[in-house]
Amino acid sequence: MIKNKKFLKKLFIASLAVGSFAFVPKIYNFQQITSIAHAEVKEYIGIGEYIMSGKETPEAAIENAKIYAQRNACEQAGFFLTSYSKSKNGILEKDEIEIFTAGILKVINTNTEEIPLKGEASGWIKYRVTLTANIDTNIIDDSISRWMKKSEEDRSKAIAENNTFKKIIDEQREKISKLERDLNNVKSIQNKKRIKEEFESIEKLSAYLNKLREGALANENDKVRIYTEAIKINPNGAEAYFWLALQLNGEQEISYLSKAIEIKPNYADAYYFRANTYYLSLHNYELAIADYTKVIELNSGRKFESYESRANCYKEIGNYEKAIADYIKTIENKPNKSLNYLDLANCYFYLNSYENAINYYIKALKIINPNNINNPKLHVWYDNLATCYMAIGDSAKAREAYMMSM
Repeated sequence: MIKNKKFLKKLFIASLAVGSFAFVPKIYNFQQITSIAHAEVKEYIGIGEYIMSGKETPEAAIENAKIYAQRNACEQAGFFLTSYSKSKNGILEKDEIEIFTAGILKVINTNTEEIPLKGEASGWIKYRVTLTANIDTNIIDDSISRWMKKSEEDRSKAIAENNTFKKIIDEQREKISKLERDLNNVKSIQNKKRIKEEFESIEKLSAYLNKLREGALANENDKVRIYTEAIKINPNGAEAYFWLALQLNGEQEISYLSKAIEIKPNYADAYYFRANTYYLSLHNYELAIADYTKVIELNSGRKFESYESRANCYKEIGNYEKAIADYIKTIENKPNKSLNYLDLANCYFYLNSYENAINYYIKALKIINPNNINNPKLHVWYDNLATCYMAIGDSAKAREAYMMSM
């Protein structure tokens, strides 16, 4: 894991611009307009709807509908990029595609409709936004290249924030869908009042989410202030503590991540990044191991990343048997990552299990380009391999390995 603590900006900012609101009760599929093979531009139609509560302005309601229409288009455009990624040997993971798609999707035009509701819902207004967006296929490869050059930590944090927004959105969308159904069937004045109050409570949450989105779009110098303001709006919002923590370092970061976990005890991303800070910044390997273990128990999308990092922590404290078990789990998920084989081989080496070490050194070195003379550790691995051969009495192979290390 790379220790770079900077945030990914451009692609992540773009992702939030199209996917950061939950206040639309209905999702429409959109159709791809252009399907000509090898077309330079692919166009999509996205539709979003939003029912305005009594205390909202039309401008705010329209903006919410527009943002959801953008996300709607983004989700469908993601199907194209998923296929494109598969044609490139699956270079992008699913979570990366969601963020990446948002970064290259461009809105061309929008149309807004005001739809007064009828029947029992009379007096309420629904806004529908229809937009056209496109992707210039000529820029995809360059954009993917820039994304892949970001550190694992940058990409990981971007995905964490995006996933947090998605979870909030899904929860609120479910609430609003139910309220819309209730609104269409309501009979009594008392029930109408209840529905109105529930819509207004969701509207209060929108102020919190707006502040989170403002923080995500802000420059680095303003993020701490904005996320602190979000906490004042909603002191029980675990997400604000989480994102504030990611702007900080060391004990301060630990403090806010711990608060997020206190509010949301199964907040896997908060455990994961707290573990990273314990491991990479504070070198408290025991506490890092505890948090990585919690992430694994929660069976989150970071489970295999946590196996790898927990293995590194076990190795740091000399618990090579447990490190070996975790590296094997990691290899099951990433069979082509040479470093995991090398780490596993090193653990066997430290335990004097030379034949196992030889097996994994050879597997790792087959993946690594042996002509990569810029790799500063390549000679160390060949030296270790040679030592293993000497330990089992194979001097000929030991000599070959020593020659490769020079």
